[in-house]
Amino acid sequence: MDILWQHPLADIWAEVLNLDRVSIEDHFLQIGGDSILSIQVVGKARQAGLFFTPADLFERPQIATLAEIIQVSAQQQKTLIMGEVPLTPIQHWFFEQIKPVPQHWNQAIQLAIPKTVTPTMLHKAIQYLCQHHDALRMRFVPSAQGWQQFNQGKDYQVPWQVIDLPPSQQEVAIEQKANQLQSQLDFATSLLQTALFQLEEQAENRLLIIAHHLIIDHVSWQILLEDLNQLCQQQMSHQSMQLPEKTLAFQDWARQLADDAQSTETAQQLSQWLDFLQQPSANLPIDFPDRRAENIEANHCIYSASLNQTQTQALLQEVPKAYQTQINDVLLTALLQTLHTWTGDSSCLFDLESHGRQRDDVDVSRTIGWFTSCFPVALQMHDTESGALLKSVKEQLRQIPQKGLSYGLLRYLSAEPKIKQKLTHTTADILFNYLGQRQPSATICKIITEANNGLSRSPRNQRSYLLEINAFISEGELQTNWSYSQALYRQTTIEYLAQSFMTALQALIEHCQLPGVGGFTPSDFAESGLNQSQLDQFIDKITANG
Repeated sequence: MDILWQHPLADIWAEVLNLDRVSIEDHFLQIGGDSILSIQVVGKARQAGLFFTPADLFERPQIATLAEIIQVSAQQQKTLIMGEVPLTPIQHWFFEQIKPVPQHWNQAIQLAIPKTVTPTMLHKAIQYLCQHHDALRMRFVPSAQGWQQFNQGKDYQVPWQVIDLPPSQQEVAIEQKANQLQSQLDFATSLLQTALFQLEEQAENRLLIIAHHLIIDHVSWQILLEDLNQLCQQQMSHQSMQLPEKTLAFQDWARQLADDAQSTETAQQLSQWLDFLQQPSANLPIDFPDRRAENIEANHCIYSASLNQTQTQALLQEVPKAYQTQINDVLLTALLQTLHTWTGDSSCLFDLESHGRQRDDVDVSRTIGWFTSCFPVALQMHDTESGALLKSVKEQLRQIPQKGLSYGLLRYLSAEPKIKQKLTHTTADILFNYLGQRQPSATICKIITEANNGLSRSPRNQRSYLLEINAFISEGELQTNWSYSQALYRQTTIEYLAQSFMTALQALIEHCQLPGVGGFTPSDFAESGLNQSQLDQFIDKITANG
C-alpha cells in the first residue's frame, strides 16, 4: 500500500522545496530540506490525509522509505479552546527581557488583496481564523505570581478597520496608520490589529495584519497566510468556509512543556548544559563602550548581505552531501570563523533560536503560536582547516541536549529554584536565527515585501543583544540581516563582519564542492560509540581494502 502514497508525497515535496520534480530516492536534507520545511511538508501531507511527524521525515528522509510508515488517520481536535494557558519558556524570556514597553513588540505583514475580495469577505475570513487558531485570541494579565495568559472564547472580535484612501499620498497615509496601530495592541483585550486600506485608482487594496510576537512566530505566519488565502477562495467560489483539521492546541502544548520541566529526564540534562556552557568566552568588542546603555530600539539599524542564487543552491543541495551536514552546521561554522577573526578568541558564545516544534510525540504542524526555543551555544574552534572545522562544529552542535528544548524548561519552568539559578549566569551578546526558506506568496493574498508596516517595536525598548543575525532564503538567495545599535557600532564594523561571514561561507561551499572531499562524523553512527579518530581509521581501513 505504501506505493499509493509515493506520488502525492513527491508532489508535496516538490511544492514545498520549490522543485520541478522529486524522485522517491531523493534525500530530503540533500535537496534543500530543513527542519522548518519539514513542518510544512507534514502540514500539507496532513491536508491530503497522510499522517507522519517531522521526526519520521528525518529518520526516513527518502519518499521510498517514508511511505512505508504513512498513516491515514489521526486524532482530530475540533473544540474551541478557552481558559488559562501556562507561560512557555520563550514567553517567560519575553517578560524578563522586553522592557519598558512590552506590549509594543510585534510582527506585521502587508498584503495586496484583489478588489474582488470584498471587505466583508476579508473580515469574515479573519474572524474565522481567530476562532480556528486559539492563540490569536490570547490575552495577558498581571498577577501576584507574574503574568498569566488566557484564551478568550467565541465572543472575541478581532479589531478591524476599513480605511478609504484617495490617490494622493496613499503610502504616507498607510505608514501613519500602521504606526498608530502598532502602538495600540493591548495585553488585556487583543494582541491583534487588522486594517484594510481601500486604494482609489489602484488595482488592489492593502491588508495590514499586526500581531504581537507573544502569539505568533515565523512558521505561524505561513499557516495564517495559507488559511487566509483558502478562506478567501472559498467565499469567492460561494463555498462555506472550512479549514483543515486542527493540530495540538497551543494550550495543550504549553501544559506538556510544564509537565516535561518537572520530569527526571529533563532534570538529568542539567549537568549536560552546565558542561556544555562551561567554556569561557570573551565579551564582544564595542566601538563606543561608554554608550552601552543606548542599546535601544530607537538606535536600531540593519545591514544586509547575501549569496547569489548559484551559491545558495550549492549551499542547499551540494554542501550537505560532503559531511552529512544541515544548513545550521555550515552557517555557524562561518560565524565561528568570523568571530575568531574579529575577536581573536577561539571560542564564542551566542544564543541560537530554533522553531521549537521538534518534539516527536505531538503534531503542531498547523498550530499557530510562539513556539520558538532560544538557548545558549558555546562553540570551540578546534581546527582551522575547513573540513575538520566543519566536522567539529557539526559534532559540537549534536551534543546540545534535546536540540536545545530542555534549556528553557530548566531555566524558566523548573520547580527547583537552584536549577533555575545555575542557568541564569549565561548571557550571550549575539543572537543567531535561521528562518528557513520564504515560500512564494499565496495566489490571492500576496505579501508586499517592501511595504512600510510601521515601527514593530517601541523605540524605548531595550535591545536584548548587541548583534542579532537573522538568515533566510528568499527568491533563491541566502540573505543575512545584521541588526545592531548605531550608538554602539559604526556601520563599517558591521559591514566588515557581514562580509567576513559571507567570505567564510563561500569558502566552505567551495571546499565542499572539491573532488574527493567529504567524510562522516560520530553522530552519523551514534550507536557505534566511535570517536572521530576511531571513525576515520575505520573508514580508511575499509577504503584501503576496496
